[in-house]
Formats: sequence, structure tokens, C-alpha cells
Amino acid sequence: MTVSFFNTTPHVINFINGDTEVAIPASGTVARVENTFEVVDFGGVPVKVKTSAVIVDLPEAHEGTIVIVSGFVRSAIPADERPDVVSPGTGPQDNPRRSEKGWITGVRCFVR
Repeated sequence: MTVSFFNTTPHVINFINGDTEVAIPASGTVARVENTFEVVDFGGVPVKVKTSAVIVDLPEAHEGTIVIVSGFVRSAIPADERPDVVSPGTGPQDNPRRSEKGWITGVRCFVR
């Protein structure tokens, strides 16, 4: 089966797979989490407490398509609910490629 990517981050993802590098363009759709909050008093200090989180602009699952989202969005989705949703592997254990300034310029894996 051929796998395709649908990138819902706002930037190109450079995926490094062995000796091959694939630039996965941004789709123009940006998946995000919209939170709602309630302000509570905590000893005279107003504190916002998250009351709900809704993921918006996440496309429906399609067989053979991997949906790339930000790590923040991915963390709001149970892995068993949408196994097609991943985020770029950017942790030290994932060994992303970095520029001289330390910016991530390529990833070697995705995280689910």
C-alpha cells in the first residue's frame, strides 16, 4: 500500500527516511485545539481552569493517509481513536536534524 501524507501544520515537514528526504508541504488546513476556560478564585488570585478542549479542522480519516498535526494537537487525541494521526518526532531521542542555530530542519520519525 502506498501511504500519503496530509500535513495540517502551518509549515513544510522535511521527513528524512534513510538516504531519502521528502518535503511534505503544508495543506493549508491547520488543525488546532480550542479550549474553553472558567475563572476560579484561588486565595484571591484568578486562575483559569480548562473546562473543555475541542479539536478543530482535523480531517476525517482516509485509508492510506497519515495526517500530520502539531504535538499539542496529537496529545489531545487518544492514539487508539485516530491511529492515522501523528506529529513530527522532535524530541532528543528522535534525533531530528538541526540547523547551526538549533532549529529543527528535518525529522526522522513521527510520534503517535
